Amino acid sequence: MIAVIGAAGTIGSKVLEFLEAWDAAAAPRDFRLQGDEHVDARDPASLARALAGASVCVNCADYRLNLEVMEGALRAGCHYIDLGGLFHMTRRQLGLHDRFLEDGRTAILGMGSAPGKTNLLASAAIRRLGAAPSSLEIWAATRDPAAAGHPLPITYSAQTLLDELRMRPVVLHEGELVEVEPLSGAAKRELPELDEVEAIYTLHSELATLPAAFPSLREASFRLSLSPGLIDKLLALGDELPEPYVQSA
Repeated sequence: MIAVIGAAGTIGSKVLEFLEAWDAAAAPRDFRLQGDEHVDARDPASLARALAGASVCVNCADYRLNLEVMEGALRAGCHYIDLGGLFHMTRRQLGLHDRFLEDGRTAILGMGSAPGKTNLLASAAIRRLGAAPSSLEIWAATRDPAAAGHPLPITYSAQTLLDELRMRPVVLHEGELVEVEPLSGAAKRELPELDEVEAIYTLHSELATLPAAFPSLREASFRLSLSPGLIDKLLALGDELPEPYVQSA
């Protein structure tokens, strides 16, 4: 059985749909659900009940809960996968490597879209290069037709996106990981199907793993491009954060 933590959320519900379409035995778990499907990821006893009998835990909850859910997976004796940890959380999670290894369990961090696809694409590009890479730039940009006219076209948690914008990004410079100012690194680039986009540095998990995987790197960064005007709207939000819009297929 595959337990999906955060199954009632924007991304978790999609993960659950995919698993069900593949006829996988999936069990939704979320603080918004009731009965046996309810879980409080901050409560070890609640997590234990939610993960009882699971062979795999897919963590789609808020990244701030990643360590708690990982610990729960270890106690339950199941494998673990999540969608990302905004650099600092990912580095803390990597500290559990030896414990998962000792228990014969697999933990895969950051297997969403970004991080996730971005890591795989970067690795594929480096393999095609056929030489040790010295520089790597990751640009993440999308313009979904389903978002046309939407006042806040965000594709995942508004709180996570705000953290990306407000926290100090980390880049690799001259072989060292360094923090830079939030909203810095503005640059423009022509991208396929999107024409010219403008992007800025944001805090992301790719920089927590790719420099270690490819130690020849001297420069590396992650830039995010959002719809025009969206950054100002997000930074002006109060305590009431909106839900992401429904993306197109």
